[in-house]
Amino acid sequence: MNTTGKKRIIQKLLEIVEEKIKNTCSALDHVRDARNVETKNSAGDKYETGREMAQIEMDKYEYQLGVLWKQRKTIFEVLNFKNSASATVGSLVTTNHGRYMISVGLGIIEIDGQKIMAISLDSPIGKALKGKKAGEKLAFHGKEIEILDME
Repeated sequence: MNTTGKKRIIQKLLEIVEEKIKNTCSALDHVRDARNVETKNSAGDKYETGREMAQIEMDKYEYQLGVLWKQRKTIFEVLNFKNSASATVGSLVTTNHGRYMISVGLGIIEIDGQKIMAISLDSPIGKALKGKKAGEKLAFHGKEIEILDME
């Protein structure tokens, strides 16, 4: 049986998202600085094109930050989650095909050599698991998945 606790998994998810926030903020600052240098050193059409490209990059990073802040908020909500008998946001579901932390879609994370799939409820596997209980089976991509345990 896998022993990595739910709180530890949630902490790892929070660390991952906070690192992504830090990196995205740094990239956004870098683009702002580059745009400001471009503003001081350029004139005419080249100036406008460079500024426009910088703005597109800034918009991209600002969008990513918005997504990451929502993920961070979800993770904090999951920290206060009370166990449920059926799979929902905040559930750690152990199946015969692996473990799924229903929270935010970050993919596979590894803790102490154990792999856990961090998924959102809106993902295909999240939708398939939603509302299921320990002992139930479901079919997913041609595989029979049995829910062994749920925290």
